[in-house]
Amino acid sequence: MAKTVRMEIIDHGSADRDGLLRITFLDSGLVGKRAEFSLESEVKVDDSSPVHDEKVLYEEKFAIRADRLMHDIVI
Repeated sequence: MAKTVRMEIIDHGSADRDGLLRITFLDSGLVGKRAEFSLESEVKVDDSSPVHDEKVLYEEKFAIRADRLMHDIVI
């Protein structure tokens, strides 16, 4: 299967400023489609009485545009 999306960290950020993630869509057939980016944390506890947890840290919905086959997300 061919890759249709590439994600790369453009700027790691710091304690004083946000980082930047770039999503590039490699398939022009995706133009006009809706997309959703979700950053989640998940904890699996290895114990006899585990308390697993997961949480959505950030979520962004957007449309893939013909004039720009990339989307930047500030995190």
